[in-house]
Amino acid sequence: MWPRGPLSLSSLDSLGGGVVGTREDITRAGSEGAEAGRRGDPPTTCPYPRTSLLRGAWVRGYARARPLALTEDDAASASAEAATPRTT
Repeated sequence: MWPRGPLSLSSLDSLGGGVVGTREDITRAGSEGAEAGRRGDPPTTCPYPRTSLLRGAWVRGYARARPLALTEDDAASASAEAATPRTT
């Protein structure tokens, strides 16, 4: 049931599921996600429920730290570029 009256962070949090966190919680969740990305953990290891803003912060931290996968074309292009002498 949606709360009546003006919407506030505390009214959202009272809906259950830990929807909202404090600024420190959000910062910590982003740092935890970044650490998981650096370790190479799968994104499914996120400890926060889907309804939580902390999950979004965790995933953003994870995405910033996790390198993008290279396709075969990207790898071939990078190898060719590294082998080409620079003339400047």
